[in-house]
Amino acid sequence: MIRYIAFILFMMVLFLGGALFGINQASEGVIQTRGYTSDSLQDALEIKQQDSDAYEVTVMGVPLEQEGLEEKMTQYKDQATHSSVKVAQVLEKGVNTVYNVVIDSMAALVEPLF
Repeated sequence: MIRYIAFILFMMVLFLGGALFGINQASEGVIQTRGYTSDSLQDALEIKQQDSDAYEVTVMGVPLEQEGLEEKMTQYKDQATHSSVKVAQVLEKGVNTVYNVVIDSMAALVEPLF
């Protein structure tokens, strides 16, 4: 039993050591892909509060613009009027209706048995 526990612990140490080694190698690969190493690299995500309601957000050095909820809703509605979305809505209603008819008819058949 002690040999088994020692074996499992050894395997866990190997696994965790390999995971840490892999993380280190991935970090070095990212540095090599960039082609340079510098301490002044930009953070992946920077959030700075400008006003009480406004924030300045940069992702990988690219600033993002804030949009209001109304603007996003109009964009979503514009995208939702695409023909494939309309076809999907019609299919959904049709499948839902057929499913409800089948369930109701099966319930009507089984109801007298109980």
